[in-house]
Amino acid sequence: MSKRVFVSDLTHTQQTIANNTIPFAVGTLVTYAKAKLKDPALFEFKIFKYPDKLIEAILNQVPDIACFSNYVWNLDLSYAIAKRIYERNPRAIFIFGGPNYSTDPIEQEKFLRDHPLIHFMVFKEGEIAFTDLLQHLADNNFDVEAAKKAMPRGCHYLLDGQFKMGPFIERIKDLDDIPSAYLTGEMNQFFDSKLIPIVQTNRGCPFSCTFCVEGLGYYNKVNKRTLPAINAELEFIAAHRHPDCHDLVVADSNFGMYREDEEIADMIARIQKERDWPKYLYTTTGKNQQERILKVARTLKGALKLSGSVQSLTQEVLENIKRKNISATQLMELAQRAREFGSNTYSEAILALPGESKETHFRTIEIIVNAKFNWVRLYTLMMLAGTEMSAPDTRDKYKMQTRYRVLPRCFGNYKFGDENPVVAAEI
Repeated sequence: MSKRVFVSDLTHTQQTIANNTIPFAVGTLVTYAKAKLKDPALFEFKIFKYPDKLIEAILNQVPDIACFSNYVWNLDLSYAIAKRIYERNPRAIFIFGGPNYSTDPIEQEKFLRDHPLIHFMVFKEGEIAFTDLLQHLADNNFDVEAAKKAMPRGCHYLLDGQFKMGPFIERIKDLDDIPSAYLTGEMNQFFDSKLIPIVQTNRGCPFSCTFCVEGLGYYNKVNKRTLPAINAELEFIAAHRHPDCHDLVVADSNFGMYREDEEIADMIARIQKERDWPKYLYTTTGKNQQERILKVARTLKGALKLSGSVQSLTQEVLENIKRKNISATQLMELAQRAREFGSNTYSEAILALPGESKETHFRTIEIIVNAKFNWVRLYTLMMLAGTEMSAPDTRDKYKMQTRYRVLPRCFGNYKFGDENPVVAAEI
């Protein structure tokens, strides 16, 4: 009999849908596992995004293996539901994975001890590690302790009270080796009027910003998907999207910075002409190659929100956070030229970066406002797990004092049978 595997990328939904993209990332875990497992028939996969849908499925039939994405906005929600699964099936196997996890072994061990239900934490890129773990479980008759002793690659766990790390896995270089979660039909159920389709053109970022998970050396090599693979997904989404869905998200940390992005923009522009979609494109545009980025924005005729994010324009701060910015003059030129062909623009700044003062932060905001961006987004600095900024030595170096707060929109009261657990995400 096959094992029921629930794979969830949850979002809070009570105030609004806090994270409103199709769960493409966990979909790739499933498609890769189905393609690479010795006997995929041993597993029956189901993917979830909405908490109420997952709760309904659990009340109907408890999973044998429960898998959850781990982001700062959904860890508390996922773990609260994991507890309810455990109450109904103490033999359930729990697998978590995602960027909300420290790179420091001491903090990693603490995370697992603070979350004792988690049998395995998948570290970094997940497809190979997740598949390898499922195979180890199958080979060991789904005995958790036996699977741990087999040292599954890319996984962290506690064994006999000791923190263990499975062998490290290199990143996937050929992203076309991952079967498309769209073309295989795994994402069809999520084409509704609320969730926005998301495509991934590449993985990685060449920059080293200390406040970002991708700033670590592990992600500095950019691995790209081939243009035919991207085009096939875009065509599929355009044909299957909900008629009330007008948007597209491109998961790229520097869209428009590479030559291939010009061709991707041409693909999207052609689909826009043929199908009147997407009307709005959400992504993060590159930190340099401004001429190419402007060309991409021009091709998309106003659909692209052009980013001129700086976080700070104070040189000492930029050095502290290992960020290279365009200059204030270039920033103003970017915003002006984008307005000439009707592209919306936005800029971002972060409050309380190391070395920043009230005066220098206000100066950055003044420059951004004078550049006449359409939107100015101001954030408080967050100590995201898995970033260099959150590491103990960085905190000590800059004498950083931190406090917790509830994330906006990331809380709710979800009815679970006769229970009404309250969950919230803190940062």
